[in-house]
Amino acid sequence: MIVVSYRGPVTSAGDGDTTVIRRATGGLVNTLAPALASRDTSWLFTTGHPGWSAEVRRRADEMFGGSGRLHPVAVDPETAHLHYDLFANSLLWPLFHNGFDRSHAPSYDRLFHRAWRGYQEVNRLVAAEVAVLARPGEAVVVHDYQLMLVPGMLKRQRPDLALAYFHHIPFVYPDSLGTLARPVAGQVLSSLNAVPAGFQSTRWQRAFEQCCRDYLETRDSFSFVAPVGPDIHHLDTRAGTADVARHRSALRRVSGGRRLVGRVDRADPMKNVERGLRAADLLLTESSDLARNTVFVHHLVPTRESVPGYREHADTLDRLARDINARHTVDGRPPVIVYREDDYDRAIALLAEYDVLLVNPVREGMNLVAQEGPLLNTRSGVVVVSEECGSSELLADAALGVHPLDVAQTAEALRYAIEMGPDERAERGRRLEAAVRHHCATPWHDSVVDLARLLRTGAA
Repeated sequence: MIVVSYRGPVTSAGDGDTTVIRRATGGLVNTLAPALASRDTSWLFTTGHPGWSAEVRRRADEMFGGSGRLHPVAVDPETAHLHYDLFANSLLWPLFHNGFDRSHAPSYDRLFHRAWRGYQEVNRLVAAEVAVLARPGEAVVVHDYQLMLVPGMLKRQRPDLALAYFHHIPFVYPDSLGTLARPVAGQVLSSLNAVPAGFQSTRWQRAFEQCCRDYLETRDSFSFVAPVGPDIHHLDTRAGTADVARHRSALRRVSGGRRLVGRVDRADPMKNVERGLRAADLLLTESSDLARNTVFVHHLVPTRESVPGYREHADTLDRLARDINARHTVDGRPPVIVYREDDYDRAIALLAEYDVLLVNPVREGMNLVAQEGPLLNTRSGVVVVSEECGSSELLADAALGVHPLDVAQTAEALRYAIEMGPDERAERGRRLEAAVRHHCATPWHDSVVDLARLLRTGAA
């Protein structure tokens, strides 16, 4: 089986045998990493590194138990910038999250057309590598919006393969897809029409099927829904480490007996951290008791700082947090604390220690944090979740749902969660954990691969 993604499970720096290898972080990597241990798997991904020695490959493979094999595909920096920064993340990411104000953006100038050619080139490179690597009839699952042209290319080059594509972020309806130049949208949909296409929720599947009806003359394949879940064994193992215990102790000292409202997110505008902070500000303004007895702890991972606007957005969040603390600090204890770093152990500790978890993205394919929280939390923590988050379908029975743009509603949900009695908290916590554990009963990637193989043999 071959896993194909733009980002791989490791990052590398340096030259020759001195190359430093470290495990990558992020939701997609954590989702796919168990596949390396569960099956005879090859993981093909792009890298800016010109080449790995045999020794570096051995060390990288051993990070994942040695059962899987890693296959980096080198992409030159300029092409990677056009593909990743300018097309995938400056155009496709906001497009699929309904993040454009079309009176201002996007604007299809010559740079856009260069970026589109860069996107096509990276997809061609990846498809060519897979075509050479794959054994006859092998299962190949291509992941996410950075590689949407690969399925169609592989279908033409290797029709013998058991192919599938999985889209981890939201999909859009035809009126929003119309933001793309029609030839671009047509190529994307034609590629995804060639293979079974998977989605995190029925909402995104329905949007995709409507686009296919509006843009394509014939529908050659079909779509399916396979919501992803956390790797429970990995979480349990990591939560028991000394580093996590140290961070948990530090969080208890920071909270000082106050109710802890936590969030764990990348510093991405679509995560909606700014409106979450404004809801906290509103809550603290309206209640002096909450200002004394509540602390909002944010673990924000820096992300895509080479993409225009991302670093500025993170700086805006820092300023807003400082402004809130200037108005609401009581007895020298600030109510908002922001950690801006990629520290996985601190994130795990915060998920174990929160009394309330806020997950309010503007729009999101799934969101693993909303599921990891109930698995890790030891304080009968309440989850406040955006209705535009894919995980909201799974958690609807026990979480508190909010509209992500409604700051006043979010503030009221946070107030209710903070003041909730112990019996209701415990009951909601039990239902949340049970829902996630039931959802994770089958290894997610294995089920997607099995589906691709069944479809290839005509058994489904």
